[in-house]
Amino acid sequence: MINKFNNQTGYSGEDINLVFRGNVKEIHASIKELGIRPEGKLRHNALEDAIMEAKELWVSLVNMRQHKF
Repeated sequence: MINKFNNQTGYSGEDINLVFRGNVKEIHASIKELGIRPEGKLRHNALEDAIMEAKELWVSLVNMRQHKF
């Protein structure tokens, strides 16, 4: 069974959001601020959502590496 805590990438959307918040050092920040998601939300299509979350994770990790956290 796959759920938000056990999905194909191994990360939930909230995990990615927490990485982003840590990068920008703002507890109320949201991954939506990256502007990757169309209209600021996921479409609830498994493939499209996975692609959006992968892009958000990639940008967060690249940002984290650049700032050497």
